[in-house]
Amino acid sequence: MSGIPPVIETPLMKMKAAGSEPVWKRFAIAMSASNLLFLPVWSLLLYGSGFGRPRISAINYWAAILDTFAVAVLFFVCMSLSGQKPGSPKLQLLGYIPILSLLFPARYLLLSSHANLFGRAVSLVGVGVAVVLSVCLGALSLYIVWCWWHTVIRGCETGLLLLSLFCVVTFGQVAQKLWRGTSNALRAQPASTVMAPASRSRVLWLLFDEMDERLSYAQRPAALELPELDRLKEAAFYASNAYPPANFTLISVPALTTGRVVLGSTPGQNGDLLLKFADSGSIGGWSSLPTVFSDAREHGLSVGIAGWSIPYCRLFRGDLQQCYWVSFGPQISGNLWDTMRSEAATVLPLEGKADHVREYEGILEHGKQLATDPSLDIVYLHFPIPHDPPIYDRQSRQFSITKWRPDAYLDSLALVDRTVGELRSAMEKARVWDSTTVILMADHSWRRSADFDGRIDRRVPFLVKLVNQKQGYTYATPFNTVITRQLISLLASSPSPSESELAQWLDASARQQPHLASSAIPGASSGTSPID
Repeated sequence: MSGIPPVIETPLMKMKAAGSEPVWKRFAIAMSASNLLFLPVWSLLLYGSGFGRPRISAINYWAAILDTFAVAVLFFVCMSLSGQKPGSPKLQLLGYIPILSLLFPARYLLLSSHANLFGRAVSLVGVGVAVVLSVCLGALSLYIVWCWWHTVIRGCETGLLLLSLFCVVTFGQVAQKLWRGTSNALRAQPASTVMAPASRSRVLWLLFDEMDERLSYAQRPAALELPELDRLKEAAFYASNAYPPANFTLISVPALTTGRVVLGSTPGQNGDLLLKFADSGSIGGWSSLPTVFSDAREHGLSVGIAGWSIPYCRLFRGDLQQCYWVSFGPQISGNLWDTMRSEAATVLPLEGKADHVREYEGILEHGKQLATDPSLDIVYLHFPIPHDPPIYDRQSRQFSITKWRPDAYLDSLALVDRTVGELRSAMEKARVWDSTTVILMADHSWRRSADFDGRIDRRVPFLVKLVNQKQGYTYATPFNTVITRQLISLLASSPSPSESELAQWLDASARQQPHLASSAIPGASSGTSPID
């Protein structure tokens, strides 16, 4: 009998054995642990911007409430069972399950796309040293728990008990939201009808989020192969010194569509985006301003959009014939049961990457349909790549949500290359590639490129494949891509220009905005949400 280890009793078990553990205390700890587990969901529903999200309804709040209570009941049962038979190690382990919920906030700090502490450590000391440090910290944590488990467990349980006060705050805010109403959407306008002009040219506008010119073309790493992008460049107008209007999506894309430099953007109360302009200092709602899409409608041109993170269908529905958009992060719409499952899935460690794969695949599928539809004059596709999180492994040429590489951005560029190839193949099969002007560009460059190789370059790719163009043309004069609205309107409403005529047009535009053709980007900061 001496070889049998003694049963280790947690403080919770000892309290119950002594008859001093009230039921309310166990349930308070269980509710607190469950509330922490669903912190990403509550953050989205209560504090997230309504601009880049589908309409949040009462179903979303009720689903989160039911999820939280269901998991709390599960935690409560586990804690209760752990004290029933102190001699059963398996039942004893159940008491630790609620405490494990404390690991989830730590996981978001370590691996989320915005914080990514592990990725930053890799950029500072290298992947080998970062892994060794992580293992050492993990081993130290386990040693502390092993040696002082009694103190650690008691401290965690006390902490959860104190944090249970935030359950009152959370559900109080939910009650307030339900009382005041939950709509955050603009009233969608009916799709417009257009009369086709006698003379028109078809335009496909490809916007890849956070695509870097330097790493894509100018100084591409030797280990990165981008055959489709090279093929496109060989028969396109290639601008090697194009600069974006801003370094954030919610400033840059409004500038690209309005043709005006935007200093800042702030989500409005009704689901619109308020823009502050550099030329006048005025503030206006994006949905009510003239854009490249309203230009198309006025010229009798039909428009189709498939986009990411920005609610294009809600903002510009009156100017569009076809539209598809997907929000950034977890989807929060649907019936009660589907919404419960979707919100519960957000606590999974790799669900953010899985969401990103679904977002990309949805836009690609609809993008192919729009790009091959000859009835559309302007097609705009906003892809969520190569923006984080990385979801592709260029070596296996497969999607991957589990692998992590220090050069993962290069894998994302390889996915951009694959995407261009798939779109081109679909358009060639539909016999619309040669007759379509294709514009490929980015809203901003890779903001974390210094973490990769210590260099920052604000330039973005800018390629224009003109109708029936067969030869490449390089344009080196610096300019700002804020001219995109005017350029698309020009290309879509008149016969396609030659390469030299396009260069002359850009020269004239650059002379009108010399202060913008530099790496000093206006609107480098904003009051926007983390959707960037």
